[in-house]
Amino acid sequence: MPNTSTASSLHRPIFYTRTFLYVLIPLLALDAVFLSHLPRAAFLAGTVFLAAAQVPGLLHAHAVPGKENWRDAASLLERGVGADECVIVQPGYLFVNLEYYGVRRVRFAEDDSFDREWGSRRALQDDVLGSAGGVWLVTRNGQDGGWIDLLAPSFERKSCFRSRSAQVYHFLRRRF
Repeated sequence: MPNTSTASSLHRPIFYTRTFLYVLIPLLALDAVFLSHLPRAAFLAGTVFLAAAQVPGLLHAHAVPGKENWRDAASLLERGVGADECVIVQPGYLFVNLEYYGVRRVRFAEDDSFDREWGSRRALQDDVLGSAGGVWLVTRNGQDGGWIDLLAPSFERKSCFRSRSAQVYHFLRRRF
């Protein structure tokens, strides 16, 4: 089921600082208008509450090591993916990061992206395992969703690109 609410997106970080800022300014303006119509004690309590509510988000933002390096991951895919190779993005919603930098030839691991309908994970696994070419696996923070273990019997890992939370693994079919 697609993630459509802001609250769940904050729990599962799809919206980052650069995209959430567009919503934050009007939201704070609406809060200010609402608070200005309250009695003085409620105004002060509401202001303190809103200020305190921002602290967890600020702490989380400073705990994140830095902006993920999707630009270099996308560049690697554009240069390296062969015509008979498959690219899997795990989880599927990460494709937005690659699409931003121009990557187009991608297969998806899950049906949890924004507005697209994907086939089942099992159908994709069968398709990937039956393909003759190599496989590129794109993950975030090393969360591969079990794909590395699934590919291990039939594919050999040839390379791995890791840079600021983004990982790109290249697998070639084992020659028996």
